[in-house]
Amino acid sequence: MQSLAFEPGRNCWRVAAADRLSVIVDGQDYFRILREVLLKAERMVILVGWDFDFEIEMLPGQSDDNGDAPDGFPNAIGPFLDALAARREGLDIYLLKRSGGALIAPGRILPAFQIKLLSPKQLHLAFDGHHPIGACHHQKIVVVDDALVFCGGIDVTEGRWDNREHASFETLRRLKNGEIAQPWHDTTTLISGDAAAAFSELCRNRWERATGEPIGEDFTRVGISGHQT
Repeated sequence: MQSLAFEPGRNCWRVAAADRLSVIVDGQDYFRILREVLLKAERMVILVGWDFDFEIEMLPGQSDDNGDAPDGFPNAIGPFLDALAARREGLDIYLLKRSGGALIAPGRILPAFQIKLLSPKQLHLAFDGHHPIGACHHQKIVVVDDALVFCGGIDVTEGRWDNREHASFETLRRLKNGEIAQPWHDTTTLISGDAAAAFSELCRNRWERATGEPIGEDFTRVGISGHQT
């Protein structure tokens, strides 16, 4: 059986090796692991997606009376990102959301503008409409410190959290309108190494194309040969 050949410029953008790659199945594990990784971010986080819902809990059912998760940080996405930025002055967080989904996506537009206007200065939100009419970027990527990347099918939005049982009436899947979301089975990956650095470059390119402004100038990409360039 002939192996599939990836050729940059012909059938892919870039070929890069990963030091490590793990598959994460379903939103319960994804949101837990994503939260753990974000808590360790030091310099930069880039989130690229068609939608973000800043009101959802990352760990449903685990909030205390103050809305905090067991780790002591806010459980909801928006306040959690605010707390990360407030805790670490040198951490910048970039969120690139598809402009065409701003009105129809679960995350809604008002909480997004609250993030843009009321959050710490290290949180940067932009809307990406630089693609043909009727098309959309459906990438779901989170880059952390140019070194780790999540990429797969799970959006950081409402209706994506589920556990492996996918029970029909799981109350932890309750939506903001009170309904129980349908079961949702999906996967993502966690990647390190040259491949993660390439994802970081991709997200930086998308941000600059959407906003006209580059993300910080301190980026060093680990080259395919293994040394920093």
